[in-house]
Amino acid sequence: MKNITIISGSVAAWIAAVVFTKKKYHVNIFEGDRLTSVKFFQEAEKLGHDVHIIVLAVPDAVREQRYKDRGSDQSETFINGRRTKVQNIIDNFSGSVLTGDPSLVTEFNHETPEDTQKIIDFIEGIVKK
Repeated sequence: MKNITIISGSVAAWIAAVVFTKKKYHVNIFEGDRLTSVKFFQEAEKLGHDVHIIVLAVPDAVREQRYKDRGSDQSETFINGRRTKVQNIIDNFSGSVLTGDPSLVTEFNHETPEDTQKIIDFIEGIVKK
């Protein structure tokens, strides 16, 4: 049986995530703003984990409607900060043709149920390895 860990949430989640990555579970899945950082992914790599970073992209209009539907009150400043954070991760982990470093980032559009299924299929493919 494979060990799968899923962690999401607050600052405490970052601490828990580091502890779990040291235990070498077969699969660790982390999501959330506090765990989405260059430093966290670099630490996971140093510990010998195969890191897969999934970036979900949606048009601004879709994002804004989703925020409205769930009653989000995140400011435009906060949202722009998240864009910058994600771009920094993409820049740091997209690999290099010159050095031969593989990309750890896979980007998906996430607008439709079909897009969601593609993402699920991709994650299942990683987990089954």
